Amino acid sequence: MPRIELPDPLRRRPFALGDPSAELLSKGRLLGPDLARPTRSVRSAVPLTSTVQRAWAFALAMPEDVAFCHETAARLWDLPLPSPDAPDRPLHVIRDNRHNRIRRTGVVGHRGLESRSIARCRGLPVVGQADTWLDLAEVLGADDLVVIGDCIATRAQSVVPLVEALRRRRRMPKGSRDRAVRSLQWVRVGAASAMESRARLVVVGAGLPEPELNATIHDALGEWVATGDLVWRKQRVVGEYQGEQAHHGPRARRVDSDRRAVLEEELGWTVVEIFKDDVFNPGRRHRLVTRVARHLGIDPSELTL
Repeated sequence: MPRIELPDPLRRRPFALGDPSAELLSKGRLLGPDLARPTRSVRSAVPLTSTVQRAWAFALAMPEDVAFCHETAARLWDLPLPSPDAPDRPLHVIRDNRHNRIRRTGVVGHRGLESRSIARCRGLPVVGQADTWLDLAEVLGADDLVVIGDCIATRAQSVVPLVEALRRRRRMPKGSRDRAVRSLQWVRVGAASAMESRARLVVVGAGLPEPELNATIHDALGEWVATGDLVWRKQRVVGEYQGEQAHHGPRARRVDSDRRAVLEEELGWTVVEIFKDDVFNPGRRHRLVTRVARHLGIDPSELTL
């Protein structure tokens, strides 16, 4: 017997069993193999491959006093987590301490919502970005926290939201508060990408002076020439992270080449290109720091390499 067609709205989105259109279907049809069951009382005829999609599906059955938190909140806020999204990652949800944790397959329940801010993101209740950063201190290392902190601070144009969230949070798992405090010392406003943050951590972690972030460079007439990722203005050195997307294609490469020619040949700046392997490969990281140090007039032997 051919399978009964779903009503048109149910073919394009997850739906709760209480949806008026779903109530027209038999129990057997709702148990059909073509319908995924992301959580109890929810079905979906479309694949749910991302955290955002699965959160939308789970929200159909989520109590009103619950919000998404931790890694799930970070993905909803599009924060730069160190690992890629995957369909088998659990969803994290939180409610206040007056209620029991949510217990469902594929979900990690937390408590303590009353100590966190809540906002709407992608139409869903989500723990605020600064409080999410603090929650991530439970599971991420210091560099990853700095990268995410840079992103949040740059969006807000201030580190104050992170500072205030840390001040409000009275209870944190052992070690996570210290990790957050240490990381906060290195969070800066101005980073345009996660890799720019990581490149900055490489050079300042070795003991080089802090650069300006995404700072403008002008010619003698005050005309804009470039915006440098990492700028040491006094020494006229600029570090440029060469991402795979931002500088892809012949036009982008030509613009980069023209800009570099003006900086180096006309204005006397030194441009240091930084690539992904310069950040993650120990040998190349050592050579990058040494190269930048020499351009800054610093003896590499004085650094932490």
